[in-house]
Amino acid sequence: MKIIKYILAITFIGGGLQTVFAQTPTQPSPTPKISETVAKNLEQATNKTPVPRERREQAYAKLLEGQRYIWNIYRSRSQTGLANTVRLAKQSLQKAVELDPTLAEGYTALAELTSPYDIDEAILLAGIAVKIDNNNYGGHFILAQLYTKKSEINRGVLDTSFAQKAIVEWKEIARFDVRNAEAYAFLSEFYARTNKPEERVIALRNWVSAATPSGNGFYGRVFKGENLSPENASLK
Repeated sequence: MKIIKYILAITFIGGGLQTVFAQTPTQPSPTPKISETVAKNLEQATNKTPVPRERREQAYAKLLEGQRYIWNIYRSRSQTGLANTVRLAKQSLQKAVELDPTLAEGYTALAELTSPYDIDEAILLAGIAVKIDNNNYGGHFILAQLYTKKSEINRGVLDTSFAQKAIVEWKEIARFDVRNAEAYAFLSEFYARTNKPEERVIALRNWVSAATPSGNGFYGRVFKGENLSPENASLK
């Protein structure tokens, strides 16, 4: 199970799918919102109803099937092919959470697939993932990114409600990885814009001592021209 979670983390998280979808903007054919069909799953998960081993195994099989479709997304050379592959991936993942409503990774993957088209739906799905398992890194990372987008931090007028939610989620990322430069970079930006100078100084210090990332990630896409190097933190 740990191996599967690790594979899913490196497959779904980090904005790779966002890049693919950005290159092929046509949205897949409309389907009912996943949230509209997930209520019974949530009820079962909330009631802690034990999921039989056979169903858990079937759910993981569907989860891996969905993963294979997601890998194929990167190979899609047409908008039609992309839309079809996304549809198949969603079907597999929806079946996975239907079989095992407590499978947090299934909701995380669905949130990642949904986020380029419906941010609010993706937030709901990622929220389900972290509600089931608060240590679900992928769910927290997706929420951190989407709340950051909703905060309009790079547009001049900050939405303080979403800014506070983003702060909570970036702090979660820092909890998972105490040397995560991106988490501290975003925290420093949010603290600067919410008039919290002491917290900002702490975030900047943590950023300086964080591991140097290989790229600028989501931070570089939000703040064009900015980078995550420790030197950049020192200049702030």
